[in-house]
Amino acid sequence: PKNGTCSGTQLSKTVVYKASGCAKEDAASLQMEEDTKNITLEVYPNPAQDRFSLKISGLETDEAFMVKWYDLTGRLLRTDEKVQTGSGTEVLLDRGNIPAGVYVLRMESPVRSLHIRLTLE
Repeated sequence: PKNGTCSGTQLSKTVVYKASGCAKEDAASLQMEEDTKNITLEVYPNPAQDRFSLKISGLETDEAFMVKWYDLTGRLLRTDEKVQTGSGTEVLLDRGNIPAGVYVLRMESPVRSLHIRLTLE
């Protein structure tokens, strides 16, 4: 202010906070992250040969998941549709024609997304 009056251009600034370096696209994705806080995903044995088990703990209701198989370059290799599970339920999966290597399994339902690393020998 000059001589008790304000004049000039009003400036505004928008600050975007990115927690843990991750940008979220919308409120739905924030809710999805909140919904997965107390849910754990286990795979065993890991490393695995031909078959392995996935176990989810902490679900309040049964859910149908898609299991997506990604290599470490992010390329989608396979999708297993409608894998039904509940809290404490073990799902047995077969590697099929997936070669030996390290993969990321992403389990997706309409309300959450979980991922885990798997090594196939």
